Amino acid sequence: MKVTINGGIYFDTSSIGVEQYLPQYKFFSGPAESFGNYIAVCAHEITADIPDDFDPRPEQVKQLEAQRKELHEKFARAVMEIDRRINSLLALEAA
Repeated sequence: MKVTINGGIYFDTSSIGVEQYLPQYKFFSGPAESFGNYIAVCAHEITADIPDDFDPRPEQVKQLEAQRKELHEKFARAVMEIDRRINSLLALEAA
């Protein structure tokens, strides 16, 4: 299946001032308007052949599982810190 993406070519102003200055250009979909660190250079269109059997769901599940793991780890660290603080306060009370 052919897919056409309309967008623009943008100059990345954050690439200015880098030791070995090489101008960086990027493509973003949507209207070609300047924003943030990007200056619109020109409108552009990209056409790509997407495989007929392309299924984004396995990759989406993988990304969601990674997000879930990261949240579990952050939660566990936060709970451990709270427990540490509670224990510290209880130890002061006992002394």
